[in-house]
Amino acid sequence: MDYIRAGVVGVIVGLLGAGVWAFVAWQFDLRATIIAIGIGGAVGHSMGFISCRYADLGIGAMAMLIAMGSIAIGNVAAVELYIQDTSLRGEAAEEYAFFTFADNEAFWALTRGETLDWPEGHNYMNAYSTDHLPQDLVRKCAERWNDMTQAELRELVRLAPVHDAWMIAARAEEIAESWRAQGHRIEPAIASKDDEEAMIWDTVPAEAWQAAIDEWHSLDDERKLARKDRHLREARRSIRNAQSEFRDEVFEQGFDGFDYLCFAFASIWAFGAGMGLIGNDD
Repeated sequence: MDYIRAGVVGVIVGLLGAGVWAFVAWQFDLRATIIAIGIGGAVGHSMGFISCRYADLGIGAMAMLIAMGSIAIGNVAAVELYIQDTSLRGEAAEEYAFFTFADNEAFWALTRGETLDWPEGHNYMNAYSTDHLPQDLVRKCAERWNDMTQAELRELVRLAPVHDAWMIAARAEEIAESWRAQGHRIEPAIASKDDEEAMIWDTVPAEAWQAAIDEWHSLDDERKLARKDRHLREARRSIRNAQSEFRDEVFEQGFDGFDYLCFAFASIWAFGAGMGLIGNDD
């Protein structure tokens, strides 16, 4: 029974420690490896106290294994918390949806040839928040946003990942590929996709871009929504791929010497405290 009680308490304490690790790493963007030592000590002392055993190798080994498992869980949880933080919910989701709404309005205004008063240093391609968009346009969008029904707002939140410029560009690429397959000669795009300063419409053939714009305007609302839904699935797939790549990149970076030193101290402390060799006044 001592082993079971000690194990249950150790797991609970370890998971609490993993939660602290994950929260600190997520909230402060910090690889808080030193917390591992605290996790090891907390698990070891709690298990040693509950078991009331002295120099018990079994409790010590259990404490060390539970501590190391908790540390691993904390590291994984920190990465997952960061990833989930990028998957917007609640007010953040609505804020992002409003940015997408205003961003799309700016895009269509540009396609109509309108002149927009962009904040200094910003244009359509480097606008990542409403602060980067023309403020007179943002104010007009806010008025329209406030007049929308809850159903309309929910739909905009659902479609938040869909930026019309990228949707049109994707369709333009499909049109260009279809034309090439039919043997039509197409003038190449005037800018490369690798050029971070290039406008999205300059990275696809101009004829195909205009064809995609014209096609969009010819669609009824139902077909436009179907097109957006298709692009939404592609956008979500891209987001999942980016999250997976980020996860792999973090785990491939591994740990440095200080991290391993912390893990060694944590395992020794957990083992010694679990056996009652550390912190035992008897």
